[in-house]
Amino acid sequence: MSHEVKDNVHLIHGLIDTQTCADPICIYVDKDSLVDMLEDIVHNVVTVRYWISSTPLKTVEEADERTLEQVMGYLDAEIDHRYSDITGYLWTDEHFKVGGHDLIPIFEEAEGKYLLLEITVHEKSD
Repeated sequence: MSHEVKDNVHLIHGLIDTQTCADPICIYVDKDSLVDMLEDIVHNVVTVRYWISSTPLKTVEEADERTLEQVMGYLDAEIDHRYSDITGYLWTDEHFKVGGHDLIPIFEEAEGKYLLLEITVHEKSD
């Protein structure tokens, strides 16, 4: 699995893939749903650092020279499974925002590249 947790730090690494959902695109890292991996820490105050590379990254130290962006704020990640009784159509809605920054479009542009995502939980929600 590409999701490791040590203390309050979640480290997710692997190949970025996208799948079409209703709205927006669903992001997968090594075939695991990114939003599903984060469901235990939703609505917490977190710091998120991520690196995107054309080669695999597994440690923060390895990625330090390739830092792209760091954001801090409230984590809002959600996956909703939807069904229409009228059409019989089943779809999924996902969103992943930190401090108001929507990370799904950024990760969507990086499809086929490797992601190292570090999330530090500062305050746990009730």
